[in-house]
Amino acid sequence: MNKIFHHLLLIIRLILGIIFIISAIYKFSSPIDFAQSILNYQVFGFFISHLGAIIIPTLEAVVGILLLTGFWLKEAIILTVCLYVVFDVMVIQAYVRGLDVACGCFNPTNQHPIDIQKLMENFFLTALAFGAFILDRKINRQQ
Repeated sequence: MNKIFHHLLLIIRLILGIIFIISAIYKFSSPIDFAQSILNYQVFGFFISHLGAIIIPTLEAVVGILLLTGFWLKEAIILTVCLYVVFDVMVIQAYVRGLDVACGCFNPTNQHPIDIQKLMENFFLTALAFGAFILDRKINRQQ
């Protein structure tokens, strides 16, 4: 059973790590678009939105690399869960408020507005992150 948990955790780590790295690359290539995406959520002002456009992709790239390498795995998984929860809160509040904004979550140049499909996609990724957290704890308890 422990071997199954290891393999499942590896698959989840690879999926989330690759998603983070690709997402970071898109955001690094369009920082102004990403800053505007953050600003469109109408939660943060100009300065915080532009600061976030630097910090978020950097954090995604670092966490993606940690997930892929397995280095500082527990911390990387915790950061992954935290990032996805924050992303979910931002997308949900925009959806509930009826803001007609593009997510900017993966590719800031994609102008597809937030809809039920986007919410479900985010929840799925959050569930994967929580699954990684649970699997990591189970694996560490069995050792």
